[in-house]
Amino acid sequence: MFGPLLVAKWFLWRLGVVKSGIRPFVKSAEEDVNPVAYEHPTFDVDWWRLGACESKLGANQWFTVFAKDADGSPLEGVEIHWDIEWGEGIVADRPNWYGKTDEQGVCRFMHECVPTRYSLWVDGVLILSRVRTDLNIDPYCNPYYGPGGEGVWGWVKVNKPGRYGYHVYLAARE
Repeated sequence: MFGPLLVAKWFLWRLGVVKSGIRPFVKSAEEDVNPVAYEHPTFDVDWWRLGACESKLGANQWFTVFAKDADGSPLEGVEIHWDIEWGEGIVADRPNWYGKTDEQGVCRFMHECVPTRYSLWVDGVLILSRVRTDLNIDPYCNPYYGPGGEGVWGWVKVNKPGRYGYHVYLAARE
């Protein structure tokens, strides 16, 4: 059933009628795709979703938390807990994903590469929710773009549903 449609999309793409045979990453509804930050008693939080070029070497399987104290030095021993969010139509075994930041202030979590949503708890307090890996395909990363930004995409879909990486930055308040 889908075979003829895919072939037709490919021919239209090759003829230049359409730019891509896949849906592009939707940037218009940022409030739906961005995580939600919450007030925390000791930390300020910022986050960065890794793009396709940043994820080429497998970083799209990792959530990395960086913790710093008020002076900007790495903060060791901050308790980090990632959890799957509850939702409609979701039943999940809720494992104990706990860890602490190391002497460099870093704690990495290799998520399950399943399209879902996660929440981050720091020292037992919710700080970030709706960390989504269920997003649409991000454009491919191809270092051979032309000067105008147009060109043929690379061969591998780097960021696709289930494969998104995040960097989370925690800054301790004074």
